[in-house]
Amino acid sequence: METMINFDNAGYVTKSQAMIQWPNFSGLRTPVIILAVQFLTSAVVAEVEIKTVNHQFLAADSFQRLSEFFTGKENRGRRLIVRTQEGARAGQYFILTLNQNVRALPKNARLKLEIITSESTQEKEFLLPLPSSIPRTREIFAGITGSDWPQNEIKILAWRLTVQDDQGKFIADKESFLWKSP
Repeated sequence: METMINFDNAGYVTKSQAMIQWPNFSGLRTPVIILAVQFLTSAVVAEVEIKTVNHQFLAADSFQRLSEFFTGKENRGRRLIVRTQEGARAGQYFILTLNQNVRALPKNARLKLEIITSESTQEKEFLLPLPSSIPRTREIFAGITGSDWPQNEIKILAWRLTVQDDQGKFIADKESFLWKSP
């Protein structure tokens, strides 16, 4: 760094004459900003992880609340519930717990649920889009309901759950031990 100071006739430094020359970083400004934005946006999505997955059959009355008797409408409260058939409540539910709030997922995210059951060794796949209005929660109830899950006696042998963005790009996943087995 070079400093240039000029004095006037009386020996004082005038404001207009003193000048400090700083290194020129203007050529680096754009690439640094682009890298910072890419890092920050990818870090938010990359940090989302599925901590736990539990699955169980839930009857329709498991979702009834007192307010439903008065209004006739389902009150989901702070639960994020997605179903293969929205009108049917009873079915097999996968309850996912994320490491952070579900709102951290990108807009229009979806769940891809793949299962193998005791009914058939053929893999079944379900895509469940997440709603645009998401409550503050870390849990997602993903239900295979209605004719997609006709009876309580069917057992799940293996499963894989993947969270994707609206283009099908991977965000997070979790699978059962038997899914990995040949």
